[in-house]
Amino acid sequence: MTTITGAITNDISSLLAPLREQQNAKPVDTSRESTNQGPSSGVPKTPPVTGTTNQNLSSENLRQLISSNEVAETSEETRGDNLHISTKHGLEDIANDPEYAAERARTLGTAYMLVLIPEDQMPKNGDPASVWTAFARKTDALKATMEQDKATRTAFYDSKVAEGLPPAEIYAQLLSFVANDTQRNEHYDNVSEKPAGTRSSEFQDQYSYLRQLLNQNHLG
Repeated sequence: MTTITGAITNDISSLLAPLREQQNAKPVDTSRESTNQGPSSGVPKTPPVTGTTNQNLSSENLRQLISSNEVAETSEETRGDNLHISTKHGLEDIANDPEYAAERARTLGTAYMLVLIPEDQMPKNGDPASVWTAFARKTDALKATMEQDKATRTAFYDSKVAEGLPPAEIYAQLLSFVANDTQRNEHYDNVSEKPAGTRSSEFQDQYSYLRQLLNQNHLG
């Protein structure tokens, strides 16, 4: 899963019209791969945290956001724990490449978090107005949460940059910051119909792995 860019300046009515017209459109494939080679893993660098966008969201991009075209994480090979190989590779790159770490920290610190709304929650062509109105209210609430989330993370990121911390350390502290933002994470989990605590656990797992890598580098 990758980043989505766009602008969240459109009101909900501009979103719903194209959704009505595009009911039968194929889901947008948001899978992309980076061509940059990672220094530690020998494989293409993969952003270790998925679901961020560093611009506002347009109607079309929000349509991608709430599509059900999510790559099934359970299909990826793992290394005997909760992190995927691609996620580990990305974290290893962050631990060993300051320039890449700075790029990823800036993205995580200043971008919107993306949340996928299951397809069965989306209104269909022919649904009564009450269904569309309820969906609009839900989407407005999600957008408000995303705006607040971005603002608090950006303030935290800016404070760590001002302290002069190394980029990889900033990224690690951002992971911990997001993992502990339980109220917003539970909102995202609820929207995505995931068990409460899923999002916090995902970020905590990434933080723990990156902290281990940074400690090893320090001891080395």
